[in-house]
Amino acid sequence: MDSLAGTIERLNTLPDNKLIVVSHKSNKSVIRTQQKIVAYLQKRYKDRLIPYGFVCHNKKTQAKEETQRTRMFLYSAIAFAICNCANKHSFYVYENGITSINLPPQADVVNARASRTTHPKTLGLMKKVFRFFDAGFDIIAPYYNKTKEEVFKVFTIYNEQELLSSSVSCSSTRKLDIINHCGSCSQCIDRHFAAYASGLEEYDVEYTNDFITQIPNEDTKQRLWQMLRIASAEKLQTPEELLKISLTKW
Repeated sequence: MDSLAGTIERLNTLPDNKLIVVSHKSNKSVIRTQQKIVAYLQKRYKDRLIPYGFVCHNKKTQAKEETQRTRMFLYSAIAFAICNCANKHSFYVYENGITSINLPPQADVVNARASRTTHPKTLGLMKKVFRFFDAGFDIIAPYYNKTKEEVFKVFTIYNEQELLSSSVSCSSTRKLDIINHCGSCSQCIDRHFAAYASGLEEYDVEYTNDFITQIPNEDTKQRLWQMLRIASAEKLQTPEELLKISLTKW
């Protein structure tokens, strides 16, 4: 959802520019969703969107490696190569700050499953790698100081609320036959709260386990409790203390 918001924002704020978007295609459901979004954006913004999708999924066997620690390297290496061909010296990554610093210590983000895709340390290390080849290269994360609620509101600024239901946040989509958010993972919980906080719940996705209207299962209860506990505790921290906690958990 954050990447889609960033794409819409760039297309609107730079109306004379074309935009190359980099993605990975991890399963058939995600591929179909991406294709529909790209088709809409190309029509809506007069073919100014150029997609580059990298297929990286096993068709018949389950991957032995379940972590996503190399995800940022995959994305950024492709983006850097494209920048090199286009004589560009920076690219943008879109993720809200709360997700970037990986605050919630939950079951689905332990054992190295958290991607750390836009964590400040990850971005800093990747910059160092790319600057071996291009001394002034930069990776820009415009949403580092935004919450998920604020990302939701980006869609209203450009009157694209209807696209919200097409965006994917769930970390369990590979287990589903169709794109339908599980409602139980930390990403879904974060998104669900943000939809209501922004007043855009009517445009949001459907959740298999809707903790707003249904009694949540035990795993969801545990994640809800952890998220609310963290939210209550972290709001008392200074920005410097939050960054210290983030780097300690990295």
